[in-house]
Amino acid sequence: MPICAIRKTLKDAGLANACGCEHPGLALNRYVETQVTEGEWEDRRKLYEQVIKHGPDDLYRAAFERWQRSLNDLGAKCEKFRVCDRLIVGLGGESVLETGITLHHTYGVPLIPGSALKGLARHYYLNTVKPALRNQGKEQVEETEKVLFGEPEDAAFVTYFDALYVPGSARGGPLPLDVITVHHPKYYQTQGENPPTDFDDPNPVPFLSAVGDYLVALKGPTPEWTEYAFRLLESALSDYGVGGKTSSGYGRLKRLAASPVAGSKTGPQVGAKSSPLLDKVISMTNVAGQVDPLGQQWVKLPEGEEKAKLARAIHEKLKSAGLLKSGKWKQKDWVKALIQYLSQKP
Repeated sequence: MPICAIRKTLKDAGLANACGCEHPGLALNRYVETQVTEGEWEDRRKLYEQVIKHGPDDLYRAAFERWQRSLNDLGAKCEKFRVCDRLIVGLGGESVLETGITLHHTYGVPLIPGSALKGLARHYYLNTVKPALRNQGKEQVEETEKVLFGEPEDAAFVTYFDALYVPGSARGGPLPLDVITVHHPKYYQTQGENPPTDFDDPNPVPFLSAVGDYLVALKGPTPEWTEYAFRLLESALSDYGVGGKTSSGYGRLKRLAASPVAGSKTGPQVGAKSSPLLDKVISMTNVAGQVDPLGQQWVKLPEGEEKAKLARAIHEKLKSAGLLKSGKWKQKDWVKALIQYLSQKP
């Protein structure tokens, strides 16, 4: 059947140009009636306005709740993150409208792929964390990278799940209309042969970005590795941002105060209040230079769950850094107290 006949059939069915389609992905890639060329930005804007009228339905809400419970049953650490301004993942992806966006294949809602989160965490680690690990041995650094990100021949031990949009977290829907304005199009089209002037016509390019909250989930081989990877990713999302146009402020996300998942059965309690001391221990990069004051604070803590968790975390850090083999460290009063404390724990 000729393409023109297919478009006519869609138009007769009320589906062309997204008039009757509630799935943004299909509307943008399958139900475009006419080709949107460079000079028809108004047509593209009208198409986007039709698309953003349709928000997530009850089917997606049910799917999201099922996904949330499944992650908790797996023992994954899940917390909600809010987009600070705008988010755009997949801007340069294949699209009949030139500007793309990553949407869920089944439900048409925006998401952040797990591969994007993993790549962001690795980029942040290599540029920010790894340079500060000079005091740790090469083998220890390589082991950390292997667990967090894997190797060419081996997968990582940490799983980075897709971050799905939280239903109802964005007023007016998760896909607002956005615009990029090219002020000197001829300058870019000719690779600088035509110099930019004040007489150039600005070229506004409408596109869709994303807002709202997203459920970020990770699962590591141990709770300690999960927590470390999660804190690393949290810093990366806050400082670097994910997706496109991060240099313009897009893609920054901040962690919200998480709430427990209803119907949880196994795995760590999602949203449990974390200890500031425990967070400091887990995020340590220079153990020899940072652990001493934390160990002395641990000694003063009252007996309880927080003291036990902190003791195990500090002991693991000392062991990983090879400090427990040093007679100097074994002679410290708080280290002696720590070892004796753990020997009495089951």
